[in-house]
Amino acid sequence: MTRLFISFILLVTAFACGTQPKTAVAPQLPELLQRPEAIRYGTEWDQVQNQYAAYINNIRQEKHIAESYFNLAALFTTEARVTGEHGHYYPAALQMIELGMAREDLTEDLRFYGLATKAGVQMSQHEFRQALETAQVAIRINGHNAMIYGVLADAYVELGDYANAIKAVDQMVSIRPDLRSYSRVSYIRENLGRGEDAITAMQMAVDAGAPGSEEKAWCMLQLAGLYQRKGDLETATSISEAILAERPDYPFAIAQLGRLKIQMKDTTAGVKMLEKACSIIPEVSFYVDLARYHKEAGHIAKADSLSQTILTMIDGDMRSGHIMDLELGRVYAELFDNYPKAIQLMQIEYQRRPENIEVNKAMAEVYAKMGDQANAELHLAKVRRLHQVDELMSANQVQYAGLK
Repeated sequence: MTRLFISFILLVTAFACGTQPKTAVAPQLPELLQRPEAIRYGTEWDQVQNQYAAYINNIRQEKHIAESYFNLAALFTTEARVTGEHGHYYPAALQMIELGMAREDLTEDLRFYGLATKAGVQMSQHEFRQALETAQVAIRINGHNAMIYGVLADAYVELGDYANAIKAVDQMVSIRPDLRSYSRVSYIRENLGRGEDAITAMQMAVDAGAPGSEEKAWCMLQLAGLYQRKGDLETATSISEAILAERPDYPFAIAQLGRLKIQMKDTTAGVKMLEKACSIIPEVSFYVDLARYHKEAGHIAKADSLSQTILTMIDGDMRSGHIMDLELGRVYAELFDNYPKAIQLMQIEYQRRPENIEVNKAMAEVYAKMGDQANAELHLAKVRRLHQVDELMSANQVQYAGLK
């Protein structure tokens, strides 16, 4: 969920600005990749192409140059989330941001926009500490923008600073109570072990979304996941089907239904749905779910083939700057039963963010499988201590995040 959740966070509003002074522009700009036909969604894909063409045209005509670079970066980040083409779009987004930030004639509004966009891309690439630092600089320019507090909260969560994450979300909701802020409230509540409260907040996010939008579909997906983890597979299935009624062929909902059907022992249908999701976009988690099923079912050749594909996919993402040591460690543990290699990779991630609950849970599980109960208990103790932040924030009477 983390990686998928934390790929949802960049939804920044564009800023209007006047014509910039003319300067030399890059002769070549990153291309907009064709979406698979299944996820073009009628006019949505037309609008994306029109926006891309308008931004490129502005840059080539030397109009609104910095704003257009930042708009391209935001568009590329959205396309990365929708299409799964992370290796192309995230580096392209960062390139556009750097070109925009290099302008000597930036207004403070545009500087903020560039920094907020950069922080979002850094989060998507799992550069959590860098994202936190970038967001902190942006907040010094504009401390009244809800979305920058969202990025700040996401970074704090991933670094394991849950007390400050809750404060940031509280500030975000106080500025703009909407789908984006409610979904973050839900995520923090689940991290702190408050599943029912997380469901309530995510339902509020869903209710605030526009029918058929990618944002609402994503929140419905998270709501279905919350019910699945609660053990209510019937409700999780109903929500997942409702997503597809509003946004047909949404690959994340298809994969979710596949996982649910496998869990409910309808394995033939479940495998077909996971295979369909894999055929639409190159999302690693879909392949992992499919490989895990084949491994558990004893289909060794299929599991091995998919596992090698997964390693190739992750290697490509990491070469493009996407930090995935934790995800790769889980692959080695779950699909290859190579626990020493898994711990080696997870240790790299642990050095980056030793206070993160998910990192510590993953390491405790692998150590337990290795029979190393001492290290397993060390990481479980840290998880238990991190959950105590709930009591800390109750004492501080956090208001909007509903954690008092």
